[in-house]
Amino acid sequence: MAESQEKQGKTGSDPAAEGGQELYLRLMNEQLVGWGDPAAMLDLALKEDNHFLLYAQKILAVKASAPESQCHEILLRLKQEEDKANPSAPLPMMCVNLSTDSIKDRSFAKFVREELHKTGYPPRALCFELGEPDVIALHKETQDFITAIKPGCRVTLDAFGSVKVSFAHLTGLAIDFLKIDGVITQNILREPSELAKARAISLAAQKIGVRTIAEFVETREMFEKLREIGVDYVQGFGIARPEPITKLS
Repeated sequence: MAESQEKQGKTGSDPAAEGGQELYLRLMNEQLVGWGDPAAMLDLALKEDNHFLLYAQKILAVKASAPESQCHEILLRLKQEEDKANPSAPLPMMCVNLSTDSIKDRSFAKFVREELHKTGYPPRALCFELGEPDVIALHKETQDFITAIKPGCRVTLDAFGSVKVSFAHLTGLAIDFLKIDGVITQNILREPSELAKARAISLAAQKIGVRTIAEFVETREMFEKLREIGVDYVQGFGIARPEPITKLS
């Protein structure tokens, strides 16, 4: 019996035995995304053309007086079958998430300026989203990047409140938008402390001239509560799901 169990563990046929975790994860990947090795698939997609598709998720202006009535966050998705068409119509303001490496790379801002000049794309229609952990850990690099792309492009601080609800780390940063962390938003109807956080963030942002965006908005009740406390924009599946960027009108 002991010998049989040992052989079973070596073959990995028992998910609880040695190697079982890897087998379980592989089977789950195949069920969820259709391929057994996501890392290999991504590596292949990066080396070849036409393996990615741009999606956009609408950010809705809560207030009728909002200057940017049309905003979208750009999302990069891996595709397998579809062909991507390039949009020819002018786009509203587009928000793009910036990676840690891009913030550290001093040549990236120069690249952005050159591409905007080359293409004629209006800088104010391009907004970079910076994660709060990066802003805290790389404050000087973040400040340099923002200085280099302004005036012109916009900047959003993403996931505000995910680390701490404090405006101290925004000192010296010309932020245009502040995106309230989704964990706070999702709990405003259940936890009075989270509602208080969202309200305090909204009020403080108004005083310093920064507009707020609440993410992960999923219900009408959440939307109404956020409007009540003065949030400027909302985003989430309850507002609009991501769709191919080619469908934007």
